[in-house]
Amino acid sequence: MQDKICYIFGAGDLYVDEVEISPGSLIIAADGGLYHTKKLGIEPDIFLGDFDSADRSDAGKNCVVFPSKKDYTDMFLAVEYGKEHGYTRFELYGGLGGKRIEHTLANLQMLAFYTQKGLSLRLHGNQTVITAYFNDPAVTGKACVQIDFDASHHGYLSLFASCGQVSDVTLTGLKYPLSSAVLTPDFPLGVSNEFIGEAAHIEFSKGTLIVVYPEKQLHEKQ
Repeated sequence: MQDKICYIFGAGDLYVDEVEISPGSLIIAADGGLYHTKKLGIEPDIFLGDFDSADRSDAGKNCVVFPSKKDYTDMFLAVEYGKEHGYTRFELYGGLGGKRIEHTLANLQMLAFYTQKGLSLRLHGNQTVITAYFNDPAVTGKACVQIDFDASHHGYLSLFASCGQVSDVTLTGLKYPLSSAVLTPDFPLGVSNEFIGEAAHIEFSKGTLIVVYPEKQLHEKQ
């Protein structure tokens, strides 16, 4: 049985003309993301935010309103809402770009934060997905995380360490292979690798890894 999916629409750049919503999903419009759902013809289940980028009269009745003075972004609060309602997979649109780069940076930090709590978040950009993976054998009980891409993938793949170093990074089936390497958050060693028409494999033993790849289905070994 697949985990339920929560779709969240923020006020950043949308990049897409349509989003296919899985049955039984929760749809949240986070503040100005309300206008993205209207553009896409999607009816959100709930509006959530502080109305700094949306007009309250456009939001309808199902609103969770927060004060503008708060410690969390609207996107973060939307993920918290989904989490509290039993959702573990999140597809995030409108979380990149826009007029305020700090929200993009905050959302990247959010990926790292929630992957350490066992949630799966994917930020959808311009034909690109950004996600994060975490492992600590003492916490997860897994010796390593393994991420596989099938041979149909093409384009660039980039990897970034977050929250400290990522250990024992091994890459196969890519233009630039690695074997038991260490990625650190202060040097972009993993940027702009490439798919080469083969099945590609990523593996690491410990740390938080940010993965950037072309928009296509990803398969992770559990």
